[in-house]
Amino acid sequence: MAEFRGFEISSSAMSTNTNTKDLPSPQFDPAAVFACAFALRRACLDLEESDPSFNVSELYNGFDQFLREIMRVGELFETWAIAHVLFEELEEVWPYLLEDRFAGACLTTRSPASLSSFDVSDCFSVALKLKLPLHGKNGLPIPIDLLRQNPLTSSRFRSYQIRSVREHVTDKEVHPFGPHDDPTDKSYGEIFYGLYGIEESGEAEHIADRSSYAEARSLAHAVVPRVGFPCHSVINPSI
Repeated sequence: MAEFRGFEISSSAMSTNTNTKDLPSPQFDPAAVFACAFALRRACLDLEESDPSFNVSELYNGFDQFLREIMRVGELFETWAIAHVLFEELEEVWPYLLEDRFAGACLTTRSPASLSSFDVSDCFSVALKLKLPLHGKNGLPIPIDLLRQNPLTSSRFRSYQIRSVREHVTDKEVHPFGPHDDPTDKSYGEIFYGLYGIEESGEAEHIADRSSYAEARSLAHAVVPRVGFPCHSVINPSI
């Protein structure tokens, strides 16, 4: 039996299939995995007590299978986090943060009855709801809105902006993608990055779009070599 702050998991439940073939394979922290599982277990059992129509064993074909699912979710999220989270920017101990807050973020992304459908795309949504500091080094389309002053005083643009955006599938209008938006919202297409020139009046003129921040930055520095956009995009909602 494995135990984390009073949470025991049978050895059979620790045999998981995380389907993480698209992710790097670093060593994850077992305490973080257990913290996610513990939080989900507690939240689902609390719901079972308050709602007679919700039965964990019936929904997951037995309680052991439920434990396997929440362990799978925990391992999947921890593996994703290792690739994308700026752990040095966290102000809380990682496993304790997950134990306290993971279930709330996870269960508003996937319902308690559909945890078996939790996949890699859901990890990004959970991370945004947890307001985790993230980096875009591994191609994660993080929400950004960066403004840099134009070093060329003779230009009509006083500054340049790189902003994460996406197109609405119905009206084809381009909308900003911010840290409070759902990256899995089917009303929108893929997230991309727009480069804009900001005039003295404050009006933004669209210059071009690129599929990644790195490509948008490269274009900006080709136009104005000393514009000063950082090499890697970062989001830290706590700042």
